[in-house]
Amino acid sequence: MRTAIRIALLIALIFSLAGCFGGGAKNVDPSQTAAVAPPTPTTPPAETPAATPAPEVQPVEAPPMTAAPKQASPTEAAHGKSRVDAPSPSGPAPKPVEVAALDASPGAPKSPTPAAASASAPVKPGKHIAVVGDSLAVGVGMTMEKNLQRYEDVACTPMGKVSTGLIAKRKYDWEGALENLVREKHPDAVVVVMGGNDSNNNIGGKAAGSDAWKEAYSKKVKSFLKIAADAGVLVYWAGLPIMRDESYSKRVEAANDAAKNACRTFSNCIYIDSWAMFADADGRYAAEKANGDGKVVSLRAKDGVHLTMTGYDYLCREILDKVAQNVDLHPKSKP
Repeated sequence: MRTAIRIALLIALIFSLAGCFGGGAKNVDPSQTAAVAPPTPTTPPAETPAATPAPEVQPVEAPPMTAAPKQASPTEAAHGKSRVDAPSPSGPAPKPVEVAALDASPGAPKSPTPAAASASAPVKPGKHIAVVGDSLAVGVGMTMEKNLQRYEDVACTPMGKVSTGLIAKRKYDWEGALENLVREKHPDAVVVVMGGNDSNNNIGGKAAGSDAWKEAYSKKVKSFLKIAADAGVLVYWAGLPIMRDESYSKRVEAANDAAKNACRTFSNCIYIDSWAMFADADGRYAAEKANGDGKVVSLRAKDGVHLTMTGYDYLCREILDKVAQNVDLHPKSKP
Protein backbone atom coordinates (compact mmCIF):
# COMPACT_ATOMS: atom_id res chain seq x y z
CA MET A 1 0.00 0.00 0.00
CA ARG A 2 2.69 2.40 0.96
CA THR A 3 4.59 1.36 -2.13
CA ALA A 4 1.58 2.17 -4.36
CA ILE A 5 1.21 5.62 -2.74
CA ARG A 6 4.88 6.39 -3.31
CA ILE A 7 4.59 5.39 -6.97
CA ALA A 8 1.56 7.60 -7.38
CA LEU A 9 3.33 10.61 -5.79
CA LEU A 10 6.39 10.00 -8.00
CA ILE A 11 4.25 9.97 -11.14
CA ALA A 12 2.50 13.20 -10.02
CA LEU A 13 5.87 14.85 -9.39
CA ILE A 14 7.09 13.88 -12.90
CA PHE A 15 3.96 15.34 -14.57
CA SER A 16 4.28 18.52 -12.49
CA LEU A 17 7.86 19.04 -13.61
CA ALA A 18 6.85 18.45 -17.27
CA GLY A 19 4.20 21.25 -17.02
CA CYS A 20 6.75 23.84 -15.81
CA PHE A 21 9.46 23.21 -18.42
CA GLY A 22 7.60 21.60 -21.31
CA GLY A 23 6.64 23.24 -24.71
CA GLY A 24 2.86 23.12 -24.18
CA ALA A 25 0.93 26.17 -25.65
CA LYS A 26 -1.04 28.28 -23.24
CA ASN A 27 -4.55 29.19 -24.29
CA VAL A 28 -4.77 33.03 -24.46
CA ASP A 29 -7.86 35.13 -25.02
CA PRO A 30 -7.66 36.64 -28.54
CA SER A 31 -8.50 40.05 -27.21
CA GLN A 32 -5.56 39.89 -24.86
CA THR A 33 -3.26 38.94 -27.73
CA ALA A 34 -4.35 41.96 -29.73
CA ALA A 35 -3.85 44.20 -26.77
CA VAL A 36 -0.32 43.20 -26.05
CA ALA A 37 0.89 42.55 -29.60
CA PRO A 38 3.37 45.25 -30.72
CA PRO A 39 1.77 47.67 -33.21
CA THR A 40 2.89 47.46 -36.82
CA PRO A 41 4.99 50.54 -37.66
CA THR A 42 3.18 52.85 -40.09
CA THR A 43 4.06 56.17 -41.65
CA PRO A 44 2.12 58.89 -39.90
CA PRO A 45 -0.23 60.78 -42.25
CA ALA A 46 0.97 64.14 -43.46
CA GLU A 47 -0.41 67.00 -41.51
CA THR A 48 -3.05 68.86 -43.47
CA PRO A 49 -2.56 72.60 -43.14
CA ALA A 50 -5.47 74.53 -41.90
CA ALA A 51 -7.52 76.12 -44.67
CA THR A 52 -6.78 79.80 -45.17
CA PRO A 53 -9.92 81.72 -44.36
CA ALA A 54 -11.43 83.50 -47.39
CA PRO A 55 -10.99 87.26 -47.32
CA GLU A 56 -13.96 89.08 -46.08
CA VAL A 57 -16.02 90.53 -48.93
CA GLN A 58 -16.96 94.09 -48.33
CA PRO A 59 -20.53 94.88 -49.30
CA VAL A 60 -20.82 97.16 -52.32
CA GLU A 61 -23.39 99.85 -52.13
CA ALA A 62 -25.63 99.71 -55.17
CA PRO A 63 -26.07 102.95 -57.09
CA PRO A 64 -29.45 104.61 -56.87
CA MET A 65 -31.98 103.33 -59.35
CA THR A 66 -32.51 105.43 -62.40
CA ALA A 67 -35.13 105.30 -65.07
CA ALA A 68 -34.29 102.84 -67.82
CA PRO A 69 -33.20 104.55 -71.02
CA LYS A 70 -35.46 104.48 -74.01
CA GLN A 71 -34.81 101.43 -76.14
CA ALA A 72 -33.39 102.27 -79.53
CA SER A 73 -35.10 100.96 -82.60
CA PRO A 74 -33.30 98.28 -84.64
CA THR A 75 -32.25 100.93 -87.16
CA GLU A 76 -30.87 103.19 -84.42
CA ALA A 77 -28.99 100.31 -82.83
CA ALA A 78 -27.46 99.33 -86.15
CA HIS A 79 -26.03 102.82 -86.59
CA GLY A 80 -24.83 103.26 -83.01
CA LYS A 81 -27.25 105.99 -81.91
CA SER A 82 -26.44 107.80 -78.72
CA ARG A 83 -28.11 110.59 -76.79
CA VAL A 84 -26.61 114.02 -76.27
CA ASP A 85 -28.16 116.37 -73.76
CA ALA A 86 -27.84 119.98 -74.82
CA PRO A 87 -27.89 122.31 -71.80
CA SER A 88 -29.36 125.71 -72.45
CA PRO A 89 -27.24 128.86 -71.96
CA SER A 90 -29.78 130.05 -69.40
CA GLY A 91 -32.94 128.69 -67.86
CA PRO A 92 -34.12 125.07 -68.24
CA ALA A 93 -32.19 122.72 -70.45
CA PRO A 94 -33.54 122.43 -74.01
CA LYS A 95 -34.87 119.21 -75.41
CA PRO A 96 -32.08 116.65 -75.87
CA VAL A 97 -30.95 116.03 -79.42
CA GLU A 98 -30.91 112.45 -80.70
CA VAL A 99 -27.66 111.85 -82.56
CA ALA A 100 -26.09 108.92 -84.36
CA ALA A 101 -22.41 108.17 -84.75
CA LEU A 102 -23.08 107.45 -88.43
CA ASP A 103 -26.52 107.21 -89.95
CA ALA A 104 -26.38 106.69 -93.68
CA SER A 105 -29.64 107.57 -95.37
CA PRO A 106 -31.24 105.38 -98.05
CA GLY A 107 -29.07 105.47 -101.12
CA ALA A 108 -25.90 106.34 -99.22
CA PRO A 109 -23.21 103.65 -98.99
CA LYS A 110 -23.66 101.65 -95.82
CA SER A 111 -20.29 101.24 -94.16
CA PRO A 112 -19.69 99.80 -90.69
CA THR A 113 -18.58 102.26 -88.06
CA PRO A 114 -14.80 101.78 -87.84
CA ALA A 115 -12.90 101.46 -84.60
CA ALA A 116 -10.97 104.65 -83.98
CA ALA A 117 -7.39 104.13 -85.04
CA SER A 118 -4.65 104.53 -82.48
CA ALA A 119 -1.96 107.14 -82.95
CA SER A 120 0.54 104.35 -82.38
CA ALA A 121 -0.61 102.42 -85.47
CA PRO A 122 2.13 101.99 -88.09
CA VAL A 123 2.20 104.65 -90.79
CA LYS A 124 3.28 103.99 -94.37
CA PRO A 125 6.22 105.95 -95.80
CA GLY A 126 5.25 109.14 -97.58
CA LYS A 127 2.62 111.69 -96.65
CA HIS A 128 0.52 111.28 -93.55
CA ILE A 129 -2.83 112.90 -92.73
CA ALA A 130 -4.62 112.33 -89.43
CA VAL A 131 -8.29 113.06 -88.67
CA VAL A 132 -9.23 113.86 -85.07
CA GLY A 133 -12.41 114.95 -83.32
CA ASP A 134 -15.87 113.76 -82.34
CA SER A 135 -18.39 111.56 -84.15
CA LEU A 136 -18.45 113.86 -87.17
CA ALA A 137 -14.72 113.21 -87.47
CA VAL A 138 -15.47 109.48 -87.54
CA GLY A 139 -17.41 109.92 -90.78
CA VAL A 140 -14.84 112.30 -92.27
CA GLY A 141 -12.07 109.85 -91.34
CA MET A 142 -13.85 107.01 -93.14
CA THR A 143 -14.26 108.97 -96.35
CA MET A 144 -10.78 110.48 -96.02
CA GLU A 145 -9.23 107.01 -95.99
CA LYS A 146 -11.20 106.09 -99.10
CA ASN A 147 -10.40 109.31 -101.00
CA LEU A 148 -6.69 109.19 -100.19
CA GLN A 149 -6.44 105.83 -101.91
CA ARG A 150 -6.43 107.81 -105.16
CA TYR A 151 -3.05 109.34 -104.26
CA GLU A 152 0.47 107.96 -104.17
CA ASP A 153 2.11 107.16 -100.82
CA VAL A 154 -0.39 108.86 -98.52
CA ALA A 155 -1.33 107.35 -95.18
CA CYS A 156 -4.43 108.25 -93.20
CA THR A 157 -4.93 107.85 -89.46
CA PRO A 158 -8.62 108.24 -88.56
CA MET A 159 -8.85 108.95 -84.83
CA GLY A 160 -12.41 110.26 -84.39
CA LYS A 161 -14.13 109.28 -81.15
CA VAL A 162 -17.83 109.52 -80.44
CA SER A 163 -19.05 111.80 -77.61
CA THR A 164 -15.71 113.60 -77.12
CA GLY A 165 -14.45 117.17 -77.24
CA LEU A 166 -12.08 119.66 -75.64
CA ILE A 167 -14.21 120.39 -72.57
CA ALA A 168 -14.89 116.97 -71.00
CA LYS A 169 -11.33 115.63 -70.68
CA ARG A 170 -12.46 112.82 -68.42
CA LYS A 171 -14.24 111.34 -71.44
CA TYR A 172 -11.15 111.61 -73.65
CA ASP A 173 -8.06 113.82 -73.49
CA TRP A 174 -7.58 115.20 -76.99
CA GLU A 175 -4.61 117.36 -76.00
CA GLY A 176 -2.78 114.29 -74.73
CA ALA A 177 -3.74 112.34 -77.85
CA LEU A 178 -2.46 115.12 -80.13
CA GLU A 179 0.81 115.33 -78.22
CA ASN A 180 1.35 111.60 -78.74
CA LEU A 181 0.40 111.82 -82.40
CA VAL A 182 2.76 114.64 -83.36
CA ARG A 183 5.60 113.25 -81.24
CA GLU A 184 5.41 109.67 -82.51
CA LYS A 185 4.16 110.07 -86.09
CA HIS A 186 4.64 113.74 -86.97
CA PRO A 187 1.87 113.86 -89.60
CA ASP A 188 2.01 116.36 -92.45
CA ALA A 189 -1.48 117.57 -91.57
CA VAL A 190 -4.13 117.10 -88.89
CA VAL A 191 -7.78 117.55 -89.83
CA VAL A 192 -9.98 118.57 -86.89
CA VAL A 193 -13.76 118.15 -86.83
CA MET A 194 -14.88 118.97 -83.31
CA GLY A 195 -17.27 121.05 -81.25
CA GLY A 196 -20.61 119.27 -81.50
CA ASN A 197 -20.42 117.86 -77.99
CA ASP A 198 -18.58 120.90 -76.62
CA SER A 199 -21.55 123.02 -77.70
CA ASN A 200 -23.62 121.16 -75.11
CA ASN A 201 -21.27 121.76 -72.18
CA ASN A 202 -20.83 124.82 -70.00
CA ILE A 203 -17.34 125.97 -69.06
CA GLY A 204 -16.80 126.98 -65.44
CA GLY A 205 -20.37 128.18 -65.04
CA LYS A 206 -20.34 129.98 -68.40
CA ALA A 207 -23.43 128.95 -70.35
CA ALA A 208 -22.74 127.19 -73.64
CA GLY A 209 -23.04 129.58 -76.55
CA SER A 210 -22.71 132.75 -74.50
CA ASP A 211 -20.03 135.39 -75.20
CA ALA A 212 -18.17 134.41 -72.05
CA TRP A 213 -18.31 130.77 -73.10
CA LYS A 214 -16.99 131.61 -76.58
CA GLU A 215 -13.98 133.33 -75.04
CA ALA A 216 -13.31 130.40 -72.71
CA TYR A 217 -13.73 127.88 -75.51
CA SER A 218 -11.42 129.82 -77.80
CA LYS A 219 -8.70 129.51 -75.14
CA LYS A 220 -9.17 125.74 -75.10
CA VAL A 221 -8.87 125.61 -78.89
CA LYS A 222 -5.70 127.73 -78.74
CA SER A 223 -4.17 125.38 -76.17
CA PHE A 224 -4.96 122.47 -78.50
CA LEU A 225 -3.59 124.20 -81.60
CA LYS A 226 -0.37 125.21 -79.85
CA ILE A 227 0.59 121.55 -79.55
CA ALA A 228 0.55 121.17 -83.34
CA ALA A 229 2.19 124.56 -83.88
CA ASP A 230 5.11 123.67 -81.59
CA ALA A 231 5.59 120.47 -83.60
CA GLY A 232 5.39 122.27 -86.94
CA VAL A 233 2.29 120.36 -88.05
CA LEU A 234 -0.40 121.89 -90.25
CA VAL A 235 -3.96 121.93 -88.90
CA TYR A 236 -7.14 122.09 -90.96
CA TRP A 237 -10.03 122.92 -88.65
CA ALA A 238 -13.32 122.05 -90.37
CA GLY A 239 -16.13 124.15 -88.93
CA LEU A 240 -19.34 122.28 -88.12
CA PRO A 241 -22.34 122.44 -90.48
CA ILE A 242 -25.62 124.17 -89.71
CA MET A 243 -27.91 122.08 -87.48
CA ARG A 244 -31.64 121.43 -87.77
CA ASP A 245 -32.44 122.34 -84.16
CA GLU A 246 -32.25 126.14 -84.03
CA SER A 247 -31.11 126.51 -80.40
CA TYR A 248 -28.45 123.84 -80.83
CA SER A 249 -27.40 125.37 -84.15
CA LYS A 250 -26.78 128.73 -82.44
CA ARG A 251 -24.49 127.11 -79.89
CA VAL A 252 -22.65 125.25 -82.66
CA GLU A 253 -22.23 128.53 -84.50
CA ALA A 254 -20.70 130.01 -81.34
CA ALA A 255 -18.26 127.08 -81.17
CA ASN A 256 -17.34 127.64 -84.82
CA ASP A 257 -16.69 131.34 -84.18
CA ALA A 258 -14.48 130.52 -81.19
CA ALA A 259 -12.48 127.99 -83.21
CA LYS A 260 -12.16 130.38 -86.14
CA ASN A 261 -10.85 133.17 -83.90
CA ALA A 262 -8.36 130.80 -82.28
CA CYS A 263 -7.21 129.50 -85.66
CA ARG A 264 -6.41 133.04 -86.83
CA THR A 265 -3.73 133.34 -84.16
CA PHE A 266 -1.69 130.43 -85.59
CA SER A 267 0.07 130.51 -88.94
CA ASN A 268 -0.16 126.71 -89.18
CA CYS A 269 -3.97 126.62 -88.89
CA ILE A 270 -6.42 126.85 -91.80
CA TYR A 271 -10.12 127.19 -90.97
CA ILE A 272 -12.61 125.58 -93.37
CA ASP A 273 -16.15 126.97 -93.21
CA SER A 274 -18.73 124.28 -94.01
CA TRP A 275 -21.83 126.17 -92.84
CA ALA A 276 -23.01 127.30 -96.28
CA MET A 277 -22.28 123.89 -97.79
CA PHE A 278 -25.18 122.40 -95.85
CA ALA A 279 -27.56 125.37 -96.00
CA ASP A 280 -30.05 126.39 -98.66
CA ALA A 281 -30.00 129.62 -100.65
CA ASP A 282 -31.65 131.43 -97.74
CA GLY A 283 -29.08 130.19 -95.22
CA ARG A 284 -31.43 127.67 -93.61
CA TYR A 285 -30.79 124.03 -92.77
CA ALA A 286 -30.87 121.83 -95.87
CA ALA A 287 -31.18 118.06 -95.56
CA GLU A 288 -30.57 117.53 -99.26
CA LYS A 289 -29.14 119.36 -102.24
CA ALA A 290 -28.70 118.93 -105.96
CA ASN A 291 -25.28 117.68 -106.98
CA GLY A 292 -23.29 118.76 -110.03
CA ASP A 293 -25.44 116.57 -112.26
CA GLY A 294 -28.62 118.16 -110.99
CA LYS A 295 -29.58 115.05 -109.00
CA VAL A 296 -30.95 115.73 -105.52
CA VAL A 297 -28.94 113.80 -102.92
CA SER A 298 -29.39 113.42 -99.17
CA LEU A 299 -26.62 115.09 -97.16
CA ARG A 300 -27.88 114.94 -93.56
CA ALA A 301 -28.68 112.05 -91.25
CA LYS A 302 -32.13 111.65 -89.72
CA ASP A 303 -31.01 113.23 -86.44
CA GLY A 304 -30.40 116.60 -88.09
CA VAL A 305 -26.86 116.67 -86.67
CA HIS A 306 -24.69 114.20 -88.52
CA LEU A 307 -24.22 113.60 -92.23
CA THR A 308 -25.02 110.79 -94.61
CA MET A 309 -22.06 109.06 -96.22
CA THR A 310 -22.70 111.24 -99.26
CA GLY A 311 -22.55 114.29 -96.98
CA TYR A 312 -19.31 113.14 -95.37
CA ASP A 313 -17.75 112.60 -98.78
CA TYR A 314 -18.92 116.09 -99.83
CA LEU A 315 -17.22 117.64 -96.79
CA CYS A 316 -14.13 115.45 -97.11
CA ARG A 317 -13.51 116.51 -100.71
CA GLU A 318 -13.72 120.16 -99.68
CA ILE A 319 -11.17 119.53 -96.94
CA LEU A 320 -8.84 117.68 -99.31
CA ASP A 321 -8.97 120.57 -101.77
CA LYS A 322 -7.59 122.81 -99.00
CA VAL A 323 -5.03 120.23 -97.86
CA ALA A 324 -3.70 119.83 -101.40
CA GLN A 325 -2.76 123.52 -101.43
CA ASN A 326 -0.10 122.87 -98.79
CA VAL A 327 0.57 119.12 -98.86
CA ASP A 328 2.00 117.68 -102.05
CA LEU A 329 -0.50 115.01 -103.14
CA HIS A 330 0.13 113.05 -106.35
CA PRO A 331 -2.81 111.19 -107.91
CA LYS A 332 -2.04 107.63 -108.84
CA SER A 333 -1.42 107.06 -112.52
CA LYS A 334 -4.14 105.09 -114.25
CA PRO A 335 -3.09 101.63 -115.41
